[in-house]
Amino acid sequence: MQTGRQAAVTVSEFRARLAEMIGRVERGEQVLISRAGTPVARLVPAARPPARRLGTLKSMIGAEELEALSAAVDAPLSPREQAALEGATTDVLGIHRK
Repeated sequence: MQTGRQAAVTVSEFRARLAEMIGRVERGEQVLISRAGTPVARLVPAARPPARRLGTLKSMIGAEELEALSAAVDAPLSPREQAALEGATTDVLGIHRK
């Protein structure tokens, strides 16, 4: 029996049609499972984490900060920064050396 966006099934019917019931729940339906006419469980879609939106940082910081960040990312590295990046200023254990 189906009521709106909820399917009602018995335990044995749910067991026999498990894959179908999971598919329905994935599409947003709820499944009410009953035994001897008494509801015993409700299968509902799991909460999904919110999708990441591109440009979130842009809405969190001001235009000046965003411009400074862009400039810093695009700026060439100094010789000292380049040497550190290449590991020239650390030994094999990552310990800083002069």
